[in-house]
Amino acid sequence: MNKKIIRNILLLLAALLTFFLAFQLDKFLKNLKQTEKIIKKTEQEMKWIPAGHPYFQYTGRFNFLGDEKVFFAQSGCSVTIRFTGTKIHFFLKNYSAPDRFYHSNYFSVFIDSLQPILLHAVNDSSVYKIENLEEGEHQLILYKRTEAACGLMELKGVFIEDNGEILPPPPRPKLRIEFIGNSITAGYGNEDTLNGRRFNPLTENHYLAYPSICARLLKAEHHSICYSGKGIYRNYDKSLTETLPTLYTRIYPQKKNHWNFSLWQPHIIVVNAGTNDFGQGIPPVDSFVAAYTSFLIKIRKLNPESILILVDGPLLKNGLKTDEETGMPINTYSIYMRCLNMVVNNFKRAGYSNIYQFSFTPVGKNGYGTNWHPSVKQHQINAEELSTYIRQSFPWLFK
Repeated sequence: MNKKIIRNILLLLAALLTFFLAFQLDKFLKNLKQTEKIIKKTEQEMKWIPAGHPYFQYTGRFNFLGDEKVFFAQSGCSVTIRFTGTKIHFFLKNYSAPDRFYHSNYFSVFIDSLQPILLHAVNDSSVYKIENLEEGEHQLILYKRTEAACGLMELKGVFIEDNGEILPPPPRPKLRIEFIGNSITAGYGNEDTLNGRRFNPLTENHYLAYPSICARLLKAEHHSICYSGKGIYRNYDKSLTETLPTLYTRIYPQKKNHWNFSLWQPHIIVVNAGTNDFGQGIPPVDSFVAAYTSFLIKIRKLNPESILILVDGPLLKNGLKTDEETGMPINTYSIYMRCLNMVVNNFKRAGYSNIYQFSFTPVGKNGYGTNWHPSVKQHQINAEELSTYIRQSFPWLFK
């Protein structure tokens, strides 16, 4: 084949590629314009209700930056909206980082008492629609299944029918419980199996994690403040910054904005932390104990009347780790429990009280989620035993 023929073939291929790219760009622009038309048409045919409406019921840590700018990220954050009509469209924006694993968010969407609808929130989507409902009153609940690491969310508002109304929210539960922890508390990979060696947001379901289940069993309202890989003195990767005590005071980890603790004071605070400190070996005991004691004092000062329950989680009871000071293998759980007892004693010696300890049944018999994390069945068992302990130990909270 001579050079002239090769040159002509290359020119033809280049022309075809140019035409294809131009066609795709034109198609993209047409779709973009069509989307804008649909939204504008929706705005004309339906009534816009901004996210700052006083009847929207928010549960969890939210950042209100304007009537149409409500940001949130934590596991279990939820919005409850009661309305009349046959349809509702909600304007929800996702801001996930371009990460291999934590690349998007998932929600459980409850309409009335029906089974939840799985919603996958990605960066190029914003308006989600629920239609063909029966005439009358309805209740919509948007429940964030994924943890803060999966990305920030923004609720701008909802569209309802022009003759529809937003109704007063249901009464809030009287009992309030806060859960502080790591990936276990988040529900990391709880809907997966051990075959799932890498995290996938699809398999993280905080609604079926022990905090949410425990709260439902106790008919309580709950907030979860949890971050995979985070420790008290050090994180799973042994870094000493952006640890759980630092992140606890923020609304969400993406920005250094401080949560207003006077907005929501829990009756009970459950702390299930320390697993990541021991994840790569035994940490310096004195440093871990000092950091944990300091963290509990911070929690107490921010929540003066709360009952504190320190939980030793379900993962530490199995296996050996290397003592970084001696280089010898040592039982992780025995060292961790010795540290935890020292923390409680230090806390009491500092003049504080109203603190208790509880042990979860360990993982093993009930299957595993991703990377040896608790399965949904394990979460259910831990939630049941914790809720039973709370009912029996603090009966006055249920009168």
